[in-house]
Amino acid sequence: MSGSPDSLSPLRVTSPDAPELPAKKDSSEEDPSSLIDKDQEELPETEKGKISEFLKKFNSLYNEVIEDHHQQEYLIGFCLILKPYIDSYKKHLFFWNEIFSYSRIWTFVLQVLGETQEVALKTDAFNVCRDIAEQWSHSDNSESVFRGRRAEFYVQRTLNILEMAESTEIVSIVDNILHYFATSNKGTESMITNGLFRKVKNHLKRARMSKNLAIELSPCHLSELLKNIERKRSMVDWIIKRLRDTSSPKTEHCGTFSYYSGTCFLVTTLEMVNCDDVIAKLLRDYYRSVRLGGLSVLQILSCAVEASYQNPEHAIHTGVLFEFLEGKNYGMDIEYKRGGFTSILMKYILKNVPEIKKLFSFTQILNDEPISSIMLETKDGFEEVEGVYVLEYEIFSELPQKLVIHFKVLLDQLAPYPLLLATDKMDTAVYKLKSFCTKTVEGDNGHALAFVWKNGRWWKMNSGRKEATDFSVTSVVNDILIAIYEKDEETM
Repeated sequence: MSGSPDSLSPLRVTSPDAPELPAKKDSSEEDPSSLIDKDQEELPETEKGKISEFLKKFNSLYNEVIEDHHQQEYLIGFCLILKPYIDSYKKHLFFWNEIFSYSRIWTFVLQVLGETQEVALKTDAFNVCRDIAEQWSHSDNSESVFRGRRAEFYVQRTLNILEMAESTEIVSIVDNILHYFATSNKGTESMITNGLFRKVKNHLKRARMSKNLAIELSPCHLSELLKNIERKRSMVDWIIKRLRDTSSPKTEHCGTFSYYSGTCFLVTTLEMVNCDDVIAKLLRDYYRSVRLGGLSVLQILSCAVEASYQNPEHAIHTGVLFEFLEGKNYGMDIEYKRGGFTSILMKYILKNVPEIKKLFSFTQILNDEPISSIMLETKDGFEEVEGVYVLEYEIFSELPQKLVIHFKVLLDQLAPYPLLLATDKMDTAVYKLKSFCTKTVEGDNGHALAFVWKNGRWWKMNSGRKEATDFSVTSVVNDILIAIYEKDEETM
């Protein structure tokens, strides 16, 4: 098909033959859920035939220009042709069933929104696409759209429209299109791997603040969309793919997890966990655990460790990880760019992954009573005596394979001395240091960094950067927050 839009003349009509076109209503008055009237009198067969014949011609002509990259004028022309039919028949389910029987109707809508300026202008062409998108629930799933070669572009374009939206009307059409995309696994995966969670959460923030921005945005049903997607069984695989696709090649100074503003507590915790092959394997396996409802923080962190395992030469982008973590709760809110507490996150991991919990569980004797725990919290009593550390006043009846100590008052300094633990049976066990983290405070902001034993030497992991360190008995580290020890079987 070539030439001007006049070549569309076989379909250039002002109205169908049957009912008189209704007066134009303000779109803000219309409730999409009420567009289809279940009690509406069924259309006569003659009208059904005219609708079917019109849509057949429409589809045939559209297919002639679908691959034409200079077809903006055609797309707008098609919208003008389609609008009278939509205005007349949008309350009839038959009409929508006929429209959606043509699989390329969604490609048409996405082309208009993605390849023209109709969204910004909010013209009749935009309104046609809006009316079609509102009826997405009457369409087949989106799998056929995602067989097309430009599907990724349409996802990216739709998400970008949401990011720039300054009216609820535009947000509403994007909301409906994203819900349509989510009707197939291919569509959902494409949205996630193109940053759906970040774009939607950014919009929800803008919607909350919109009255202060001299605009007013609606969150529509976007938060429900994220919750529904989280429940999908393949969600963990899509998160891993997103993390892998956005990872960066490592240099000699890169840690496993990159730093992003406010994430030092998260990077530090993950580096300490990941440096121990046993703990890392147990956390990696956790994402496969059965779940009900949305994802837990642990499953998301498990995906991050799994992504790093699958991609050992790449650093996982912690900012991307926050797409899925933000707003989750593990005893406190994880807030974007505001940080959190390493000790709380570490305890959360140890407590809630059953196999990891077994490794760290111990029983102390306190006031002649056995008390079980997974993290030893101490304010004092951690002392160095002749080249070994001891825990004064701490007696154990059951020793753990691994021990994590949280210094509620920061330990002044730490050296790589062994740790000696005593039992109520007058036995002792020797533990070796595997990792630890420090905490410093600058103004109102705390900063955590990790030291890990890996590949036969100590490494300092600071804000996503890795460097070898001379940590030794003559070169101690100050301001210790957490230390992880492992039972030294060679000395037993």
